[in-house]
Amino acid sequence: MNNSPNSTRPKDSLFPINLKYMLVFLLMSATIFRTHASDTYAQEVPITLDVNDLSIAHIIDRIESTTDFHFVYKTKDVDLGRRLSFKVSNEKIETILERMFTASTTAYKVKGTHVILTRKPTSNLPTGEEKPLNPRDTLLVKGQVIDQNGAPLPLTNILEKGTSNGTQADFDGNFSLSVTNNNAVLVFSFIGYTTKEVNVNGQSSLSVQLEESEAGLDEVVVVGYGTTKKSDMTGAVSSIKSTAISERPLSNFGQVLQGNVSGVAVNSSSGAPGSDVQVRIRGLGSINSSVDPLYVVDGLPYTGNLNSINAYDIASIEILKDASSTAIYGSRGANGVVLITTKKGAGKGFNISYNGTYGVQDLRRKIDLLNATQYAELANEAETTIGNPERYSASDISSFHNGGQGTDWQDEIYRSAIIQTHQLSAMGGNEKLSFYLSGNYLNQDGIIKTSAFEKYSIRANLDANITDKLSVGNTLSVSRQKTSGVNAGGSTRSNSGNSNVVWAALVANPTLEIMDDNGDFIPNAPEPIFDNPVALLNGVVNDAQATEIIGSLYLNYDIKEWLSFKSTFGFGLQSSLNGLYTKKFIIGSNDGFASRSTTQNTNWVSTNQLNFNKTLGTDHKLQGNLISEVQQVTNESFSASSQGYVLDNLTYNDLSSGANVLIPNSGASKWALASFALRANYSLKDKYLMTFTGRYDGASRLAEGNKWHLFPSGAISWKISEEPFMASIDAVSSLKLRASYGQSGNQSVNVYSTLSILGPDRAIIGANEDIRTGFAPLNLPNQDLTWEISKQTDIGIDGMFFKGKVGLVLDYFNRKTEGLFFNRALPSIVGTTNLTATTNIGSVRNSGMEVEIDVNVIDGRDFQWNVTGNFTYTKNEVLALAENDTIYTGFGGEFGQTNGSQILAVGGNLGVFRGWLSDGLYGSDVSLTIDGATQSPGDLKYVDINGDGNISPDDRVVIGNAIPTHFWGLTNSFSYKGLNLTVFLQGSHGNQIVNLNRNTYLLSLDGKSNNELSTVDRWTPTNTDTDIPRATGVRTPMRFSDKWLEDGSYVRVKTVTLGYQFPASMLERLKISSLGLFVTGTNLITFTDYSGYDPDVARSSSVTQQGYDQGIYPQSKSYVVGLNIGF
Repeated sequence: MNNSPNSTRPKDSLFPINLKYMLVFLLMSATIFRTHASDTYAQEVPITLDVNDLSIAHIIDRIESTTDFHFVYKTKDVDLGRRLSFKVSNEKIETILERMFTASTTAYKVKGTHVILTRKPTSNLPTGEEKPLNPRDTLLVKGQVIDQNGAPLPLTNILEKGTSNGTQADFDGNFSLSVTNNNAVLVFSFIGYTTKEVNVNGQSSLSVQLEESEAGLDEVVVVGYGTTKKSDMTGAVSSIKSTAISERPLSNFGQVLQGNVSGVAVNSSSGAPGSDVQVRIRGLGSINSSVDPLYVVDGLPYTGNLNSINAYDIASIEILKDASSTAIYGSRGANGVVLITTKKGAGKGFNISYNGTYGVQDLRRKIDLLNATQYAELANEAETTIGNPERYSASDISSFHNGGQGTDWQDEIYRSAIIQTHQLSAMGGNEKLSFYLSGNYLNQDGIIKTSAFEKYSIRANLDANITDKLSVGNTLSVSRQKTSGVNAGGSTRSNSGNSNVVWAALVANPTLEIMDDNGDFIPNAPEPIFDNPVALLNGVVNDAQATEIIGSLYLNYDIKEWLSFKSTFGFGLQSSLNGLYTKKFIIGSNDGFASRSTTQNTNWVSTNQLNFNKTLGTDHKLQGNLISEVQQVTNESFSASSQGYVLDNLTYNDLSSGANVLIPNSGASKWALASFALRANYSLKDKYLMTFTGRYDGASRLAEGNKWHLFPSGAISWKISEEPFMASIDAVSSLKLRASYGQSGNQSVNVYSTLSILGPDRAIIGANEDIRTGFAPLNLPNQDLTWEISKQTDIGIDGMFFKGKVGLVLDYFNRKTEGLFFNRALPSIVGTTNLTATTNIGSVRNSGMEVEIDVNVIDGRDFQWNVTGNFTYTKNEVLALAENDTIYTGFGGEFGQTNGSQILAVGGNLGVFRGWLSDGLYGSDVSLTIDGATQSPGDLKYVDINGDGNISPDDRVVIGNAIPTHFWGLTNSFSYKGLNLTVFLQGSHGNQIVNLNRNTYLLSLDGKSNNELSTVDRWTPTNTDTDIPRATGVRTPMRFSDKWLEDGSYVRVKTVTLGYQFPASMLERLKISSLGLFVTGTNLITFTDYSGYDPDVARSSSVTQQGYDQGIYPQSKSYVVGLNIGF
């Protein structure tokens, strides 16, 4: 009987949170902090200037750098080269503007903190006076300014072309302006977006959409410990803005990086709810150490779970890739740096917004397997080849359930699963105080039954100007996660009976039903022996809870107009509580197995920096930072377990009720890092730019005498487009050549690698068999352990062409890492081979090319089309190893069949697979032996490399590589009035995957486990034109060969989003500032030759175990609808 129980996951929580109360709290907090904008800043702030023969452009720069004023103008309307000399002390902005523009052709207007400069009308009006508008000739135009995703653009500048008549959009992007006539042209401008001119044509209501200019030269980019204009960058930095993040629903942070940034490879370690991703920047720079980039959230080096970060709170993500950019982080920057900046409040108004999504997820594709009848035929054939009787009679086969199809175990464990997110945020402020508050809820059911992920998070970011010179602020995020998991992606079976359910659903016998007549789960038979997949889902409780608090406090004081001091204290606390219970009926559970574990991580960092920005004369600018920093991280852990339970009711909540309490484990570690750093940027005539960075790091985890190291870097860039000889080349809007070289480090080794680590060692002593505990060494300390050091060269070109319609970034990089960390076993002469020492051996090189392109194909009044893309090519080479060793690595698999399947050798690559070359199947001419054993017709045939007539380990060669050679992403964005469509494609090429599911079981052909459908075309004496071996009841020795490798290349339609933004004229009547609807499909189509669930897999984070797929939780395909609304 097929009585599959309805499995549900527990909904309780150790700390239940009511979303309704949380949202009410946020609204109350927002009301308390609500402030009203005013125009008092211009009247109150005093300005002191000493101008000696400076151009108008330099005077504007000086005012913007020392005050909150921002100038808005067109370069053709203002004589920026006109030079002036004057001196003012504590004067208002209007007085200074009068001095600057008396007897000039420029008119000015002050709106809050914005100074709008335009060309004076041709009429003979007195300086600074505006021509009065005749009410009978004017037209009142109202509307809203939005971005390409329909989100409002607050504080957008709007000017009537050819006049000084203008205004500024409010916090919701709404504006109102009386224009001189029905045919007036309005100019809309916003930093980081393409300026747009709109003909009024007598319309009283407008909805204006601005396109983000990713290559905009005035775009502000976050770099380590500061910001800079994109046009002034000398290093390789890629950016992702909040608009790109909000374009699609995200269940984890890493998804936004995949395919969106050149030089950044992203792989999914699992499709499970709440799972993380692997991020690699410019290749693999280590062998035995971490190759993860450094994550910095609002200035705090982040050591927690990236899933704790709410994607809706992110304002921008910057990826620092070359040594010039990463050297400011010294020993933590060798693998690149990811800077995450969260949203802050605006300096005007008050806004509440809601973002919500609701969708369904499904298994992207099923694997075709044998049904019950086909499986029985294979089993009978396998048995008869070794002289055994058939296992299934004709009567057995005719009585199989589901019309001979049997049980489809994939259908039994997978489901359509719901995912939903809800975000409520409030932001606003005035010149003195600004705030951003948010609350987020994510609930994601997994496509495997009983798996789920739930997260609550709140954020409060505040900034306050205490005086004209002193400002303070904070960031604070609190999140709570709960995961209900299943065993997937690890080994096939565990000692506690918790088998891999993904693997189990593929290999389980389809002739068996789920339960017997007594309601008991039927275990798999004949082999492998484990509980059936449905039993595993219902018999294992696997829960995890995590809480995180991360925040920072800062103080900034302007010592002089060119010098400021900033002090920041960041803190993070991550704690987790995990519970596992395997019920009594599960095979291998020892009458019930329970475990409980907890971890706690605390992280604090104190940063003090002097920031300087000095203009020297008319042609020289010097800007930079002096930094001192201290960081300390503490980790603590505890775990306990027991087995032998009378009842399953208490699960993991009472370990003392187990008959056999096992030995508990606990641990603690602490490490610290102290640093001093200098970065100096020099600009000559705003054409020739130079950057020098040096960081001096001291790490507690390295050996005495090697703890401190200096990491220097230098970079230069040349704005070729600013040269006079480029003036006549209209096709080039801007062109910059840059080059950099520098060092960064890696200190990610065991905290106590330089010390002798002792561990408990228990022995039975005496006639009474007393257990005695002693301590034995676990490692050999290395008193010479020092840094891994990466030396990187980067040459790049940044360009904009055809009036900014085409943006292009090209980079070549070459990174050499020396002193690689590696755990080496001691030679047997020492007396033991169980001890290892962490040493610095060898070097590796990563090099490649990166391309980023942004093309504004069509920019019409109603229709726009924008294309952005990126492409990365990488290669690596092992340059040296200790004593030119050849090191065999790789994942061993269930039977150890892939032990040594990867190889590290000088002159070779990382991720190289080593094995036998297949040569079809044997026919009647069996001429070779394998390890001396004669083969049979229908067996796999291998190439005899050394020609000795025997297939042996000596015949193994390089057969593939686990690391892609190139990857790319391409986004097409279309918009027509309020309708927008975004199509994102992503691809990866040049790598192979070891499909362990397929080669250890699904092609076993032994009649024990189920096999894939292709085995119906297996070799028989009457079917010899095939590449599928014969069936045999005895499992033949499995040899790792190119038959195990599959092409891992793929092209994927990653996301397609269709949205509509309602016009402002309609929303005004509803008292709503913005309203948008969208539908998004994710992982819709994948083009690949890989036969597994998904080619985007990463079983292990280890560099020496790349490219293996065994029972990994599959990726899902999803369809989501969303709503964005602003009040």
